[in-house]
Amino acid sequence: MRLAPTFLGALVAMSSAVAKQKPFEIDQLSMTMINVLHCELTPGEQEVLHASLVLAEFKQLYSNIPPSLSKQERPFGAHSYSAYTGYIDVGARHLFFYFFESRNDPDHDDVLLWTNGGPGGSSAVGLFMELGPCTIVSPNETKYNPYSWNSKANIFFIDQPAGVGFSYDDFGRVVTGTDESAVDIAAFVAIFFESFEAFKGRPFHLSGESYAGRYLPVYASAIYDQNVILEEKGLTPINLKSIAIGNGATDFFALFRSYLNIQCTNASVEPLQSISACVRMRIVIPRCEAWVKSSCIDVFDQMDCDAAFQYCFAEIAGPYAALGRNSYDMTMVCEADDCYPEEAFVQDYLRREDIRLKIGADEAAGNYSMGSPAIFQAFWASGDQLHLNQRYVAELLERGVRVLIYAGTYDFICNWIGNERWTLNMPWSGQEEFKNKPLVDWNLDGRAVGKTRSHGGFTFATIQGAGHLAPHDKPAESLALINRWLDISALELTSLSSTSYTRFSHPAFPGRSARIKKSDFCDGGVDAYTGYIDVGARHLFFYFFESRGNPDKDDVLLWTNGGDALCDELSRTCKLIFKLKGQADRRQSACSWNWAVMVGNIGPCRIASPNETKYNPYSWNSNANIFFIDQPVGVGFSYADYGEAVSTTEEAAVDIAAFVATFFERFDKFKGRGFHLSGESYGGRYLPVYGSVIHDQNAVLKEKGLAPINLKSIAIGNGATDFFALMRSYHTVQCSNASVDAFQPISTCVRMRQAIPRCERWAKSACVDVHDQMGCSAAFEFCATELMIPYISSGRNGYDMTMVCEQDLCYPEQAYMESYLNRKHIRQEIGADEAAGNYSMISWKVNSAFWAHGDALYQNQHYVAELLERGVRVLVYVGTYDFVCNWVGNERWTLDMPWSGQEEFQKKPLEDWTLDGRAVGKTRSYGAFTFATINGAGHLAPHDKPAESLAMINRWLAEESLLE
Repeated sequence: MRLAPTFLGALVAMSSAVAKQKPFEIDQLSMTMINVLHCELTPGEQEVLHASLVLAEFKQLYSNIPPSLSKQERPFGAHSYSAYTGYIDVGARHLFFYFFESRNDPDHDDVLLWTNGGPGGSSAVGLFMELGPCTIVSPNETKYNPYSWNSKANIFFIDQPAGVGFSYDDFGRVVTGTDESAVDIAAFVAIFFESFEAFKGRPFHLSGESYAGRYLPVYASAIYDQNVILEEKGLTPINLKSIAIGNGATDFFALFRSYLNIQCTNASVEPLQSISACVRMRIVIPRCEAWVKSSCIDVFDQMDCDAAFQYCFAEIAGPYAALGRNSYDMTMVCEADDCYPEEAFVQDYLRREDIRLKIGADEAAGNYSMGSPAIFQAFWASGDQLHLNQRYVAELLERGVRVLIYAGTYDFICNWIGNERWTLNMPWSGQEEFKNKPLVDWNLDGRAVGKTRSHGGFTFATIQGAGHLAPHDKPAESLALINRWLDISALELTSLSSTSYTRFSHPAFPGRSARIKKSDFCDGGVDAYTGYIDVGARHLFFYFFESRGNPDKDDVLLWTNGGDALCDELSRTCKLIFKLKGQADRRQSACSWNWAVMVGNIGPCRIASPNETKYNPYSWNSNANIFFIDQPVGVGFSYADYGEAVSTTEEAAVDIAAFVATFFERFDKFKGRGFHLSGESYGGRYLPVYGSVIHDQNAVLKEKGLAPINLKSIAIGNGATDFFALMRSYHTVQCSNASVDAFQPISTCVRMRQAIPRCERWAKSACVDVHDQMGCSAAFEFCATELMIPYISSGRNGYDMTMVCEQDLCYPEQAYMESYLNRKHIRQEIGADEAAGNYSMISWKVNSAFWAHGDALYQNQHYVAELLERGVRVLVYVGTYDFVCNWVGNERWTLDMPWSGQEEFQKKPLEDWTLDGRAVGKTRSYGAFTFATINGAGHLAPHDKPAESLAMINRWLAEESLLE
């Protein structure tokens, strides 16, 4: 038999002295080029194709790609789709490819690369005999293939490495291993996408069979890692979504034991070997595995590992050669070319002068051959096949690249048992969940056509009745398999593990990824998930609850508390007050998202004691899918590997924007859904900046071919958006009846009146006209001392002027929460990393870093104005009893902010808004801008007035007026 889609087919023959087969000839053919003109086309298509054939043109690509990389291209046009042949030149090496646009929707369908194995085999097996748009019929004829994989994908085939098929090296040099070849493939892919502008940023998948089980994990890793370099050069990163390996030689040593199972059990067909032969194999296997472990795994000794490989293969695979059965299909007994007569047709076809001219094969490529013994021998001599490729697979999975392993059940050489074995034994974060999944039937047209097991981004599948060349043997089933795989390229939340994290990332954001897992924490009535956003050495913790209403259609809301790093609840200003007074603000500290979830009445549960939570009927996920996030790093369960801290809102915004884009891109269910940013307190600084970065990032996403974020609005509660507007308000709320009865002595109020003009002049000269951080900081401290210290002396709660309380009596829930979140089983349930340390509700380190950089001193209303001008709606709401970020100061900046609707907004009166027939606050609205108060609420409005706050946010999300 001459066809050998993997070199293993030859090794079977070589491994037994009794084998009668002729010497090994590689012929993994997969020529990247096929003559579309000879496919069965609809009337008139051949004429169109022929007329569009043009001379090969050479062009240098992009000066910021190394100048040794170039491309030659031959375009063809077709009535239904276009096809191209060409070379991509990597220095003196020239890689030949053939590219077919999708028969379905070439402008939107994903891009798929196929390579056969060998090593040293041309990919014409895949192109002409398996999954290309036409199949070979004779040396002079091809026919249309209705099962081509370009039915729903743009697909290219590649002859690789150089020296295979029509690919060549100017000086005849031979690539010696997969790692070396991977550099060329990664460059090829980058140049291809830069050259074909229409496909730039499109989801990309690597696929192949046989020795591609070695190639693809390494190639994908090189492509993934190369994205960092592409970004640095200003090029579009490759949107690598998945790899799909068919009957692959990914772990050769896992295959050894499987040769016993395949030959001596009913795993695929009836037992093939005699009892004595099977007993000999059973005796050999422990010795084989011990030798492999000592020489190939514990310590890699190439010479000894190679000897172990040869011994194991001869003892366990050798007996199969004596049977006369086909290595690629155990049900076939055939000689010479009788198994696959198409193989000879393909080689003869591609040697025809007219075909070479039409596809643009260079003369320097020499006479076409389906296999390169030189490549095979070089790879073998370097021990290339001895490496453990499943380690690359594990790393890809951890980075969100999906992996499909499929195998025909009749294959011997890379059989389904060996492939299943390594998929089960491979260590990765989802290993236990994957192993616990049963093999279940997968169906086509109501009939079972194989088995499958899947968890997270990892899927194993069999194709019943197929051999090594699954698309050749079972074309309909193989096409259904790959189409379903491509159709679910986005992660599904429901497939996530509840015990381990699934990692996801996106090449558009190198160095950033996220981990997510299912959780039953807080609300068992809806699907909930916890996770980390990993930004290099920084890790931001988040919690996500699906909507109680309609999770498949409701908008997505992100909530962050403020506090300038006082975990989630203290405003920065209030912290300053306590620092000025020489006190630690323990009385009013709370914690990141956990405050909002368990105390603030926004999350689906409320803290009831250090050991218990209870259902919250006023949760904001009643009509929205909602995120809570601990940010910046250092807050709550968020942490940095080396203790570093984020020091500005602008720096934090980049991480948040990247997370949002990655989430929506990876979780297709939510892509394009309305998205809203919400928060309170220092969130008045965060949200306008975060919203602006997310909005501006959309231009980059579009350039990369990704879906932009559908940012609909920001909603700021009791926000510190303009600190200097708040300064004047501190006199108003203490010395008038604006919120409660005036409670300061006249003399104190007079002193404040006298300080206000000086405060405003200083702020204007040092913070507004020119931003002098030292001068602005001094102005701020002067204003705070003169206008806020009197309030501290009154003993009232900074968040509710009606409350006078000592120590933790204002908000006893905060003590419960800290105890609760430090319980070991709670930390395990939500997946808090050990590295986050003991949970604390306060981070003075982050507070100090922000303060040192003057982060609080900027005028955030400018960002609000720019968002409004771009159609992003803005809601500013305030509880009337709050002191620190009170309604008077917030109303002031909303009225004073210059924007195109300012005059109309100022003309609108404050009107009552109602709930159940009673007035619950005031509101003013014009265009996309709304200001509202909530009567009787303090700084933590959803905590104090949960029904009113929920009614407000539900009307806002529904784009309804607050006025009933």
